[in-house]
Amino acid sequence: MTRSCSLIALGLVAVLSSSCAEDSSGSPARDGTTPDAATGPPAPRFVEGPTIENNPNPVPLAAVVRLRTDVPTRARIEIGDGRTVAFRQLATSHVLPVLGLQPGTTYSIKVSISNERGVEVEAPAALPFTTVPLPGDFPPITATVVQPDKVEPGVVVFSPARASQPPRYVVGVDEAGKVVWYYEGLQGAVVRPLASGNLLLVAGGKGVMIEIDTLGKTLHEWRAETTGSGAISVPVTPFHHDVLELPSGNLLVLSRETRELGDYPTSDTDPNAPKASATVIGDVVVEFRPDGTIVNQWSLFDLLDPYRIGYDSITAIVQNDWSHANGLAYSAGDDAIIVSVRHQDVVCKFSRQTGKLLWLLGPHANWKPPWSGHLLAPQGGLEWPYHIHSPVLTPDGELLLFDNGNQRASPFDAALPVPERYSRAVAYSIDEAKMEVTEVWSYGGPGDEWFYSKAMSGVSWLPKTGNVLVTDGNRVEDDAGKPTVDPGASFWARIVEVTRTKPATKVFELEIRENIPGRWTIYRGHKMPGLYPAALVQ
Repeated sequence: MTRSCSLIALGLVAVLSSSCAEDSSGSPARDGTTPDAATGPPAPRFVEGPTIENNPNPVPLAAVVRLRTDVPTRARIEIGDGRTVAFRQLATSHVLPVLGLQPGTTYSIKVSISNERGVEVEAPAALPFTTVPLPGDFPPITATVVQPDKVEPGVVVFSPARASQPPRYVVGVDEAGKVVWYYEGLQGAVVRPLASGNLLLVAGGKGVMIEIDTLGKTLHEWRAETTGSGAISVPVTPFHHDVLELPSGNLLVLSRETRELGDYPTSDTDPNAPKASATVIGDVVVEFRPDGTIVNQWSLFDLLDPYRIGYDSITAIVQNDWSHANGLAYSAGDDAIIVSVRHQDVVCKFSRQTGKLLWLLGPHANWKPPWSGHLLAPQGGLEWPYHIHSPVLTPDGELLLFDNGNQRASPFDAALPVPERYSRAVAYSIDEAKMEVTEVWSYGGPGDEWFYSKAMSGVSWLPKTGNVLVTDGNRVEDDAGKPTVDPGASFWARIVEVTRTKPATKVFELEIRENIPGRWTIYRGHKMPGLYPAALVQ
């Protein structure tokens, strides 16, 4: 870091920085020589390197710089695109990640070192590095809106998928809409950034979850017991849809179980259909330690009414997929867990300590006692969410959701026709003392930008701007751009960042689609503050 030759505020003694330290000839001491003792401390020296090499892990848009010094030093790199990265570690041996590079680009990377007293030395030559172009099958990502002064700083990470094929890549896109990172590895990945700056990736339906750093190195791997041996075995059926890191460091995941239920409904459209015994699939929320030990688990069969059905509880692709939970949030203030339950059109909150159900947010149709006593009462002009995804608690206590809007009705009311359906990002304020809920903000639907994603999708709250990141992940449209259930129709997806204002303003948008009829989807996107963990850089 370059330092100026000025007095420190509050009358402290002036500090002589490396850029002001001169050798006996009067030249700045940046060439590795040892200055005269009268003019300043000795400068550190490179004893090996610096050298640059391709990243050995499956993140192609990255490099690794290696060097050794004669005394403990801190390293700094200038990447050549206006970015400077100063590393915290004080050591004689350095392995420095170079991240956030664009594809098919040549960089000239400068390396500097400084000792404990701030004497800095720059390597005599810059290191050239050229990144590979994007693969031929890379998703067609286009930035259609970018307002740099209003967008949240950071990198959006997501895993696009084409039709029924599992995703090949987890992708990172910067504030300018440029691809600056991608990972080749785990297929069908659900992506969740961690507080450490690492990423959790869950292979959808395969019972495999890994933690990687942003160089793509696998740090931990967990496998559900039913999928065979692995680095860490967790005795549950396959993980699915979401994973959450708790403040304790434990992991919260969704798993499944089946139960045999008698006199179970056989139709979600005909109230007079006969009932019969059925094998019913329900979800389980599981908390486990990083070593795979289960701390607790909560069955939704025990929290909710197993005989209440919603649209798709019976007629979904998976028969008798009663609950289809898909999102998790944690309420630190009262140590409680929030779950979005898609096929019940409900978000539920329960105590982590006691397992007691605290409230239910959703349409009131078909709930019986004792569950009906936990329903939040709507206030004002509230619109209920349907087939929801991605519950998020904001610091001021609002609950953000992605309201997919499927059917927009509960059995046995008539579903809204497909061309009239719409999705929203929506925020609710909940008064738990009064058991009331108020809708305070939304983006999408009548009177706003109309869009409909029948599946996937999600929302995130962004801490620096207060903006909302929306994954509009499963647009199925006819040639006129109208929602359709035609299996041959075009699929496309987008990620959009909007302000938390009324009305919302779009400040960033990525589209993933092709000019020819394509079939692209995105499960969910998140924004990381950056690719360098805070613990690594200054």
